[in-house]
Amino acid sequence: MVEIIRLPNNATLLLEQIDFFQSAAVGFFVEAGSRFETPAQAGISHFIEHMLFKGTETRTGAEIARAFDRIGGQVNAYTAKEMTCFYAKTLHTHLPEAIELLTDMLLHPRMDEKDIDTERGVILEEINMVEDSPDDLVVERLFEAVWGRPGLGSPILGDEATVSAFAAEDLRQYMAANYLGGNLIVSVAGKFDRDATVSQLTDLLAELPKTERRQAAEVPAYRPTLVTKEKDIEQNHLCYGFPAYGVTDPKATALSVVSAILGEGMSSRLFQHLREQLGLVYSVTSFQSAHRGCGLFSIYTAQQAENEGRAREAVEKELELLRREGITEEELFRARESIKTGLVMGFENSSSRMSFNARDYLRRGRVREAEELLAAVDAVDVEAARRVIAEVFDPARQALSVVGRIR
Repeated sequence: MVEIIRLPNNATLLLEQIDFFQSAAVGFFVEAGSRFETPAQAGISHFIEHMLFKGTETRTGAEIARAFDRIGGQVNAYTAKEMTCFYAKTLHTHLPEAIELLTDMLLHPRMDEKDIDTERGVILEEINMVEDSPDDLVVERLFEAVWGRPGLGSPILGDEATVSAFAAEDLRQYMAANYLGGNLIVSVAGKFDRDATVSQLTDLLAELPKTERRQAAEVPAYRPTLVTKEKDIEQNHLCYGFPAYGVTDPKATALSVVSAILGEGMSSRLFQHLREQLGLVYSVTSFQSAHRGCGLFSIYTAQQAENEGRAREAVEKELELLRREGITEEELFRARESIKTGLVMGFENSSSRMSFNARDYLRRGRVREAEELLAAVDAVDVEAARRVIAEVFDPARQALSVVGRIR
């Protein structure tokens, strides 16, 4: 059971004690991501993520790294469309030190101009890396094409122009406007002293201004489109898109079952047809991207440029077959069991529990128990799958992104 505590400044604590674990994981989740950035701010959430590791008012970046190494802690961070997360996992005896280090990074970043210039170069190289990674680039361009900028279509890393322009004052102002009590969730899972942890977090976070949770972002209009990017590479990378369900829509679970049947795993239809039978591809998969208020269902393939036409024909043939005939009971059984196994295995890890609890609360305002998740998967039947197939896989609403040698 997850205990939910609202602090006086509206920061939220999510506590899940698992006493048979010997580890504990803590994550600070800030509701600030690329979806909430203005055009001039594109990439600023991600830039701040980097900068919090560069030093605080009392610690250098090297001292932060040594402090985590001293306690054997695993520490990292990531920026997403709707949140930025800083997290650590360690032995339960070292959890107080991990919490103190993370809160120092979060509340007292140094934001030195020299460090900003250094990290700017790192982030620009990260942007270049995406440009040189067609499997990432094809998905990023699909999101931008169907949802546009600013908002969900904005790249998390930003672009060269915006990243090159950020100064320390820009980062400080963005944090002052977004790193607030109402936008923060702290999730702890594993073995820990409940009272001591609550007391420590209450004291450390008291300086955060009290605010209400930020307003929900506007749901973007979906635009079916074809977007291409010419690159002289060996393979052409394709990513199909269809408008799908928001993260709280009950039909998202049925779509996850359909995705497992269509394109996830070696027994999926797309893998068996495109790779095993036709030998056209090495990589083919489907996936669902669910956000607050909207979502996207995608299919990705990579193949030689001369095989692109055959691969597209094969994908679209499988989609037409799915629309016409639906799924079988045997496929449904395999998909449900695979999804449930993944859920259960994830819940046997303190980091996964910590992360799931925070993301579920951010999106739903509550945290679901494993039994509820498993029951929702078991409730998906052939008819529920048929309904989401009819709603999602409309050829008239299909989008396509292509990166490679365009014919």
